[in-house]
Amino acid sequence: MKRETVYVDGVAMVRLLGPNDRLLRTIEAQHPLVEVHVRGNEVTLEGPDDDVRAARSLVDELVSLIRDDVELSASDVTEAARIIADDSGARASDVLGQVILTSRGKIIRPKTMGQRAYVDAIDEHTVVFGIGPA
Repeated sequence: MKRETVYVDGVAMVRLLGPNDRLLRTIEAQHPLVEVHVRGNEVTLEGPDDDVRAARSLVDELVSLIRDDVELSASDVTEAARIIADDSGARASDVLGQVILTSRGKIIRPKTMGQRAYVDAIDEHTVVFGIGPA
């Protein structure tokens, strides 16, 4: 059993935990063997070593996304957990935090690794064909 405390400074906890703790419940669902306790700006994770390490990575990535002004949703938390578990070396904050286009004050970002690969292909090549559902 391992216990780690993450100190979240400079971030409003409601942005990390979500309204009515929706995002907190999503974090707990991604790592069911880890007990997550929040008090003030401290997030305490307790459970098996590997699970606590993965949950810590997820919380750190989510804090990094919030600091980059990304408004998190439950699907962002789920995708970030999948990217971390994928072990491809990609960071969730790099994939989900990339700004594609800013229009009228609205920022558009890729939501999955596939969308990130598509955006990278558009950046690198003159012509790119997208096949499949929109």
